Amino acid sequence: SRPSTGDPRGRNKDSNTSHSVVVRIRPPCDEEQPIALWVAEDSKKHLFCGRGSVIEEYSFSRVFDNQDTNSTVFNCIHGHAIVDSVLCGFSETIFAYGQTSSGKTHTIFGSDQEAGLMQEFVHALFQAKEQSRGSRHLVELSTFEVLNDTLTDLV
Repeated sequence: SRPSTGDPRGRNKDSNTSHSVVVRIRPPCDEEQPIALWVAEDSKKHLFCGRGSVIEEYSFSRVFDNQDTNSTVFNCIHGHAIVDSVLCGFSETIFAYGQTSSGKTHTIFGSDQEAGLMQEFVHALFQAKEQSRGSRHLVELSTFEVLNDTLTDLV
């Protein structure tokens, strides 16, 4: 059982941390050939990568396939619990990592057709704030890009 800390995710503000590592397979672009990546449908925790005659298996907290939306990702990583945790005074980090054109920008910032995780979190944050009238919260948000050893503030 989780300690009673007031944190929706059950962490101790001073010492205990939790993390998960999720992977998202982005849909191929129009001119791209499909790549040999697939998700174990029974658990959604294993990623298989075909490399010629060799099939490699990798395990993660959760694997999202190319049909999953940003909203699905937000809900599956317990986005609302992360927002509640922030409103309880905990620091939270969402970190996107990958090679160029792997889908980081689409996942974090979205597109004209789909909101990204940033919009999902901001919407949920203001929705939670609206429901907790009378409470005062100071929320600080930082968005950075690290590219070629250069740190850029995106806000």
